[in-house]
Amino acid sequence: MRSRRSGLAAVLLVVACGGTTATPENGIKAACARLHAAYARNEVRCKGPDVDLPPEADFVASCVGLASARGSLVGPADLDACTSSIRGCPSGRPACLGGGSDLLFPAHDKRGSLPEGATCVAGVQCASGICNTTYTTTCGVCAVPKARGAACDLARDVCEEPTTCDGARCAYVGGDQGEPCTTYGGGTCAKPFYCGAKDPGDGPNVEGRCRPRGAPGAACATNEPCLEGIGCVAGTCRVPLPEGAPCDVARDLCATDRLGACVGGICVFPRTGVQEGGTCGPDVCRFDLTCRDHVCAESPTEPRPGPGAPCTITGLCAAGASCEGFRARGNDDPGTCRARGGVGAPCPCSDALTCIDGKCLAWSDALCR
Repeated sequence: MRSRRSGLAAVLLVVACGGTTATPENGIKAACARLHAAYARNEVRCKGPDVDLPPEADFVASCVGLASARGSLVGPADLDACTSSIRGCPSGRPACLGGGSDLLFPAHDKRGSLPEGATCVAGVQCASGICNTTYTTTCGVCAVPKARGAACDLARDVCEEPTTCDGARCAYVGGDQGEPCTTYGGGTCAKPFYCGAKDPGDGPNVEGRCRPRGAPGAACATNEPCLEGIGCVAGTCRVPLPEGAPCDVARDLCATDRLGACVGGICVFPRTGVQEGGTCGPDVCRFDLTCRDHVCAESPTEPRPGPGAPCTITGLCAAGASCEGFRARGNDDPGTCRARGGVGAPCPCSDALTCIDGKCLAWSDALCR
């Protein structure tokens, strides 16, 4: 089902020669197909030919459904920009691709036109960029994040990170600044803090107090860490630099999540997704290969069971299938690998679809009507 605003888009424009030109909706469909093709090629290059990918038809159906949803302002140019950004071998999906109803632009950086409180299925519909579906199966409401300390409703509101709604107010998960804490298991302080030194006069039952983590430019040490995503270099919290940025090895930090290093005054990063037979170390092999003696080689793997074969929770089925019916009673009570269905098929569903009343459906605002 198309959104209300796409009614005119369904009319083909007749040109003078008697042919037709693509409608805006078809423009989105073509852009979604290009996006899937680029994503699939990159996944195969980075992870190998057996990588589990949603079929093109399912991906495109949900991509079109979300981009064309009521309130969405996502157009072909936005989708093509996402396509152009797919390169390298990141540890997860590209930043512009997510999962479920957040398939497109999960970081809430593509905002729509629906106001706070409007019914939605995805963040791209909302002016805030956020559709709160936390306590629903599909449909939620457009929400504007509330500040720490604000009153909140679990089913309706979202809170500014790193706070969450405790049922009454937006609050930190963990200890607030100045509260007693322990360091066990990473510490009991909320994300902006760490468990640091005790206050003068604290008794033996207080291990430490929650202290603020350092912002960029703040002093830091092993026992005085920086905010998450920021590194401590020569006693100062530094924001990691991107690839190709000028750097000083004694002062700057290249992005560590990609194993960056300052070499010759420039931030450089190892190649990723090196194919079989290529050199590795520091370069990184394709996901399904192993670096042996600085050469990417095949990794010994067991064939994964296909549709109809028994499976357990500890073993994955072949690409395109899921382990269904497994009960945790040991290997004597296995599940069965079942092929994931496309649009209109019985569940389980392709990763790009959702299961509603036992049937696989594309993500779209039609689910909320």
